[in-house]
Amino acid sequence: MPLAAEANLRQALAYEMDRHTPFRAEEVFFCWHGLIRDREAGQLHFELFVTPREAVEAQIEQLKRLGLAPTGIDVASADGPLGINLLPEALRFRVINQQVRTNWALGAVTIFLMVFVMAQSLWLREHQVKALDVAIDNVRAEAMTVQQIRKQIDDASEAAGFLQSRKIENGYMVEMLAELSGILPDDTYLDRLSMHQGTTQMQGKSGNAQSLIELINASPHFENASFRGPTHLDNRSGKEIFDLNADNTTMGAE
Repeated sequence: MPLAAEANLRQALAYEMDRHTPFRAEEVFFCWHGLIRDREAGQLHFELFVTPREAVEAQIEQLKRLGLAPTGIDVASADGPLGINLLPEALRFRVINQQVRTNWALGAVTIFLMVFVMAQSLWLREHQVKALDVAIDNVRAEAMTVQQIRKQIDDASEAAGFLQSRKIENGYMVEMLAELSGILPDDTYLDRLSMHQGTTQMQGKSGNAQSLIELINASPHFENASFRGPTHLDNRSGKEIFDLNADNTTMGAE
């Protein structure tokens, strides 16, 4: 069969049943097995199993008289059943579990009650929120006035604190700068000095850069001094170029 017939294979087989078998589609039960798709050739390959309806329907009626209802028709072979089902979907017996239906009904009722309770809770909450909104509106003007006064107080406090902190910070930096000027040797000068909250970075040249670590750590204003990279010699000045970092201590701030 063409590959395009796969979507409606049963209908396509019924239409061409008289070409592949001596019967018309309404005269037989049929199914297929071992479906293989040959995409390069655009074809479907499978085995078609067909049996006349009349003989099978007579056996089905006999089973029904015995109180039996078949769910499928297979083909026996030397190795056992083939594992197919020739019986159409419409004729297959299905067990209807009444308990399952009851459970579904109970579940639906439960869901309805849950939705009803949730809707009622939302309705009550909405009315409570409206009542609270009315109460809040009555005191909103006073609350806004209090908020404005509080903001003015906070702004004034923040401005005072900023000025005080800047005063302390600038004084501390001047003190640290004076400390560096006193402890650095005469053969040492800085190309760059960066003072941050908690750390100080120094870049410059010195006749003996290794001795700076001990000198800076000995100061009460600094600790944990270390080079940020290896020192190297400046050919023009003959001095060692260094990049040093040190932690600021709280002792100087006091």
